[in-house]
Amino acid sequence: MDEGATTNSIQLKTLFLSLSIELKPYRSDGDRRALISVVQVTTHCKIPKGTIEEIEKLEREFLWGSTAEKRTMHQVNWQTVCLPKNMGGLGIRSLHNMNKAFLFKLAWNLLSNQNQLWVEMVANKYRFNTYLRHEIGWKASNSRLWKDIMKIWLEFLQHVKWTIGDGRTSMFWKDKWLDGMQNSYLVQNRTGSVPQRNHLCEFIDEAGMWANINTIQCIPEEVKARI
Repeated sequence: MDEGATTNSIQLKTLFLSLSIELKPYRSDGDRRALISVVQVTTHCKIPKGTIEEIEKLEREFLWGSTAEKRTMHQVNWQTVCLPKNMGGLGIRSLHNMNKAFLFKLAWNLLSNQNQLWVEMVANKYRFNTYLRHEIGWKASNSRLWKDIMKIWLEFLQHVKWTIGDGRTSMFWKDKWLDGMQNSYLVQNRTGSVPQRNHLCEFIDEAGMWANINTIQCIPEEVKARI
């Protein structure tokens, strides 16, 4: 655990302890749920697993009114607590899921909001190119921000589905634009001669007909019909 994570953990523990002491005389269950939501960490850096476990342990103790002097029974498990209220939970968000969501948001901005200043700076520093978005990576010497984004990058891309316009931004084989799957998974016995980096527009001529004979040979008719 790095120094920053340790400091944040100590500060959070102090905050929960202060709330437990100062609000004890008049704190309700609803108050505790609301306070947990307020103090939850919303960082754009990946939180170490051990830190998440420590924070959620403090949240559980605070929610059920446990103290160093008095232990109380946890009425339901934490997974249920983190479910939405309409699914039987208390609506307290999972810190792990929140942290991943913030990282996904950074990844989304990197992919789709090229005009943001931080995106321009990061893209220039690490030579990020959306054309090669399926082939980027990270090195140990890179910044923590870049490494944290790259560690979830491939998982993030699995949740991105492309809407086809002129076909100039969607990768024909590797992006999800048909049936929520990559075309490489829909096509059987795809030959190695088929280009891997082409955009969709490169496979269609001006008349809207297939322009690549290799594509015609390896794509099943039912897949072409859906395309």
